[in-house]
This record gives sequence, C-alpha cells and structure tokens, in this order.
Amino acid sequence: MKTKSLLNNLIDQNQFEHYFQPIYNLNDNSSIGGEFLLRTNMGSPDFIFSEAKKTNRLYDLDTKSIHKALTSSHFINRRFMKKELKLFINVFPSTLINKTFPTFLNDIFTKFKESCQHIIFEINETDTFDLNLLFERVKLLKEYGFSIALDDVGKGWPSMQSIIEFEPNYIKLDRYFSKNLEKSVNKQDMIKSVLSYCDNTNVNLVLEGIENEESLNTARDIGVRMAQGYYLGMPEKIN
Repeated sequence: MKTKSLLNNLIDQNQFEHYFQPIYNLNDNSSIGGEFLLRTNMGSPDFIFSEAKKTNRLYDLDTKSIHKALTSSHFINRRFMKKELKLFINVFPSTLINKTFPTFLNDIFTKFKESCQHIIFEINETDTFDLNLLFERVKLLKEYGFSIALDDVGKGWPSMQSIIEFEPNYIKLDRYFSKNLEKSVNKQDMIKSVLSYCDNTNVNLVLEGIENEESLNTARDIGVRMAQGYYLGMPEKIN
C-alpha cells in the first residue's frame, strides 16, 4: 500500500522530471535533437511504469509525462540555441489506444501547435495490444503533424510487419547492434541492410547505445547518420 500511495502522489502532484539525452548527426557531429527520459526518486523508470500499470495509472502517468515534456521543450531549444530540434517523447501503445487519447491529443495540439512539427512520438512496449486500433491512432498522430519513431527495433515488439504498416519517420535500432559493433561483421551487415530499407523508404535510422569511440567510428564507416548513446552525450537534467 505504501508504494501505491507514493505512486499516486507522484502522478497526481507531478513529482517527476525529465532528463534529456541528445541525438547526433554523425556527418557533422551536430545535435539534431534528443529524447526526454522520465526520472523520479521512487526508482528506475521501468519500476515506476510497471507499478503504474499494476494500479491502472499508466495512462495518467504517460499523458502527464508527455504534457510536462512538451512544456519543457523551450528549455531544450534555449540550451542548444536552436528552434528546430527534433524532440523524442516516449509513449506507450496502451496510452495511444486509450479511448480518451484523441481528446488528450487535441488538447496538446491546441496548446503546443507551433511545436508539433518538431515532436516525434517514440513508441515502445512488449505487451500485446489491439494492433489495428494502434495503426489508427498512429495515423491520427500523423494527421495532427506529429512524427513517429519505433523504438528497440531488433529487440522489442516491432516486427517487420509493424515497420511496414506503421510507416514510421524514424527507426531506433536497439543498443544490441552497437555493442561491440567493431568486432561483429554480422551486426554491421544487418545495420547496412536496415539502412538500405530506410534509404529506399525515406525513413531515418537512429542507432542507440553508442558507448565508445570504436563503435562510433564503425557506425560512421558503415553509413549510420544518426546515433545516441553515453559516448555521444549523457542524459542531463532539463532545469
């Protein structure tokens, strides 16, 4: 009960914050934007989301997190002295298919209309869900002018079918592929294959988990143009 009470307070009183991890263009080493990462004093994000799910508060937490990230976006633009940074905000499929999400979406569009073209909703989840309804909600996001990213591609739920059907603007390739990348020809060949698909379908590929110079250099050599990871930039508190 104590955990449930603390979690309810966390959600109801917005007792959470975001850190921001940059994503870099490897062609010129410039930041194209980055990802908002939820942080709390209660434990890891995975723990918080798991507990919120158990108590049927995941939708509340997710939508409040989205709203707070959008509210904080001007701090990011000020820090990087840019107005057109790509801002990646995580969202759960269960949030997207919630019956009240269209109303929430219209509300944030009305309030943050000028930012919509720079916002990328990053979808990740391992649970089962109504895929047809999710497709419809992704279509709705695009109609409002938001972009879509599929996260953990190559590890999590996104299958080749999902990539084709969703027609995402971004594919974020799981950190598995960047670990010891310089030592694995198989990983390099797989990334090249995904890059070929992305180039042919006008999709942007982001390689996650770059943690050393060797992986970075190899990624650049095989044609990766966007990447994220501790070696490139640590998550930093927004304000």
